[in-house]
Amino acid sequence: MATGDTVPAAFTSCARDRGFTLIEALVVLAVVGLIAGLAYPAIERAQAGLALREARGAAEATLASARARALRTGAPVDLSAGRQGLALNGRVARPEAVSPVRIEIAPADIRFLPDGSVTGGRVTLIAANGSTTFAIAPGTGTVTSLEGQGATSR
Repeated sequence: MATGDTVPAAFTSCARDRGFTLIEALVVLAVVGLIAGLAYPAIERAQAGLALREARGAAEATLASARARALRTGAPVDLSAGRQGLALNGRVARPEAVSPVRIEIAPADIRFLPDGSVTGGRVTLIAANGSTTFAIAPGTGTVTSLEGQGATSR
């Protein structure tokens, strides 16, 4: 280039015009971290709610299955709480992976009889964000969900 020639504008831009500064990158990381920190508890609550809903569906299906099996086979079926879920005659009906939902049964065993009657009891599912109790009527075997305000029969 000869003296007196002008340099094109593209070659005269400063280095700072070509990227982000360290401060800008740190601000973006701080905002992303803040959003993630606020969203995490909501995601945890949603996961616990889904686990309880899934356990509720599995418990309803297992209760119906116990009564149907007793009627079909003509033999009593005992319902108890196993480490991996509800157990029928000592075998886990629907094994669950490690679940955050704890199961309590009162009395310890509920017996479904071949004539369609039941000894009666309660099955309670307990999660971090709530619980659901199923009441099993003695005699008739009617299952009622005692969740929340309104009870529903099944």
